[in-house]
Amino acid sequence: MAKLDFALNINRRRLLASAAALPAACVVPEIRCGGPLNPAGAAQPLSPPSTIPALNVSAATARRLGDIARRNATRQEASLPLLSVVRELRRMKEQDEQEEFERFVAAHGRAVLEGILQRRREEEGDPNWRPRWAESVGIGTRVRRVLMEQFNQARRERALKSDGSRL
Repeated sequence: MAKLDFALNINRRRLLASAAALPAACVVPEIRCGGPLNPAGAAQPLSPPSTIPALNVSAATARRLGDIARRNATRQEASLPLLSVVRELRRMKEQDEQEEFERFVAAHGRAVLEGILQRRREEEGDPNWRPRWAESVGIGTRVRRVLMEQFNQARRERALKSDGSRL
């Protein structure tokens, strides 16, 4: 599992607002005193200037911000509207969490299913019992619910463990 993107004492709204302002600052064309604004008439490339102070963000958030800046540079060159940094950060984080959950399901799903089927076989008194179609849908839902509970519990435990190591 990836580390938490935000320390517990960081104001997430302030962080997202700061992150949203960075690419916007990079879009503004360079203005020179006494000279033409853009002599070639071409769009300025969207690259973060070296004067932007480093943000106190995790490696995952920094990677996501860099990816958004690169995608916005490509969109600017194509005269497309720029992506919302806040929305893209949220979308990328949700996508990473979903992929992490799917890896958890791949690793633990079979064992949870077998445990649920084993309990049902014991209830039925038939070691070869197999669910019918409608029952299998319900069992699949129950397996997914159990996996989600286990996944969230494992994440909470890792977060507590990583917070305890900072103290």
